[in-house]
Order: sequence, then C-alpha cells, then structure tokens
Amino acid sequence: MDVGEHSVSLVKWEDDEQYPIPLSSGCYRVRYCAMDMQQGKESLGDEGIVDFYHLAFWRAAKKNDEIIKQTSKAAQYWHQNVCKP
Repeated sequence: MDVGEHSVSLVKWEDDEQYPIPLSSGCYRVRYCAMDMQQGKESLGDEGIVDFYHLAFWRAAKKNDEIIKQTSKAAQYWHQNVCKP
C-alpha cells in the first residue's frame, strides 16, 4: 500500500465513524487478522463480543496479496466477493 498525500483511516462498518491511522509517506504491507469471524457473524452480538480483529502495518516493498490462512465460510466470502483486485 502506498501512502502519499492522503490520510489513512479505519472506517467502521456501515457507519461514517472514522479512526485516523497516523502513517508517514511510504510503502507499507498490511496484515488483517480475524479470529472467530464466523462465530461473530452468527451470534450478531447475542453472546457479547466473540470475534477479534488485528490490523498491522509495516514498511516494506510492494508484494502481491497473499492469503496465509483461511478457516471460515465468512472469510471465504470476503476473499471471493469483496477483496478482488
């Protein structure tokens, strides 16, 4: 991901709420990790918070996207239907 003049923000799902991520200009790799995503989707908050997400950025040269591990139908859906280049 190239960060230049534009700011980077995390935007809450189905909301306009934004959380700025203070990154300086440069090229970054990004890792998005989700745990218990399927359970979170199925419970819809009835069981409290059951899913966990981690977003990490580090400076590195550009590289093609790579799925390291996929273990749920929810993750498969997002990879196939939303994360297309």
